[in-house]
Amino acid sequence: MTVRDDHPHWYVDVRPAATTEQMSLDLARHLPRRLLVGPAVIVTDRPVVLLSVIRKRWVKIVHEVSRQRASTLDPVKRAGLQSELDHMEHCRFTMKQFKQSPAAACFFVSPAQLSEGLPPCYPTLYLTTWLPAESLIAAVRNLPLRGLIVAYDEWSDDAETVLGRAFAERFPGYGGGQYPQLHSGK
Repeated sequence: MTVRDDHPHWYVDVRPAATTEQMSLDLARHLPRRLLVGPAVIVTDRPVVLLSVIRKRWVKIVHEVSRQRASTLDPVKRAGLQSELDHMEHCRFTMKQFKQSPAAACFFVSPAQLSEGLPPCYPTLYLTTWLPAESLIAAVRNLPLRGLIVAYDEWSDDAETVLGRAFAERFPGYGGGQYPQLHSGK
């Protein structure tokens, strides 16, 4: 399907992950670039566990970027790596509500927490667990136009229908019905 850029849409990236270890590794590698765009919300059944795992992986990634910076003589590449390091070192992860931790870059929440305390706008939403319709609608409530939804393992036709309904409710000026602007990584 060809999509015109002037039409509003959300992007959906369905990423395979056979195990939670693969999912957390992929998420930790994907997250640094997405946090350059703005805050991210990660919906997971076990926020405490995933937050701990991602923090550990984050420290390893910071160390790797630091090592790459130290091993290069190219001043342009070195400056780019330093900029990336500065950003990564200042990123904060939390399970707290936005009001309690407004400077955080990444919010880990359970499906039950979706109805309260999310940032007013987050361009990236990670779904590590299946969500019922009401929870998916709550999850995309503050997702801006051209926001990215990263779903691990599955993205059903039902989710597609719910997303279309949520988009029509969130952006009523763009009409209802089908959601033809949906970009999917399927």
